[in-house]
Amino acid sequence: MKLTELFDRPVPFQVETSSDSHYEVSFMIGEQKYFYNALIGDEEKGWDPNDIVEAAIEFSKYVPGVGRVFTLTNDHNSMVILSTVVNITRDLLSKYPITDLVFSAKEPKRKALYLRMVNTLLPTWDIETHNAKIIVSRP
Repeated sequence: MKLTELFDRPVPFQVETSSDSHYEVSFMIGEQKYFYNALIGDEEKGWDPNDIVEAAIEFSKYVPGVGRVFTLTNDHNSMVILSTVVNITRDLLSKYPITDLVFSAKEPKRKALYLRMVNTLLPTWDIETHNAKIIVSRP
């Protein structure tokens, strides 16, 4: 199976917040709720179409009694989660003049998966890695 086919199983999502500095989305897989957050630009400064506009991307699942949990490793829904994250990121990029996406991945397997995802879905974008941070920039 090709990598692109793995990302073809998104679930519907609901935009919770959409502003100049924050884009938050929730989605359900079965009974499990997940969140996607993009912190856009500099909240104090806002952004200008001529600026480099960075969006820091994070996603988490909601655990009752605990709150949002950011470790999704070994989640049996990982391909559906990533497929939905890809779909949400496409929506984000269509709504905002984002020039850089930033992902954090401490685990080597997660980092490799993010890099493969980015290489497949944004093949013309530039990629830099700095320890746990992956920065993807429009060419």
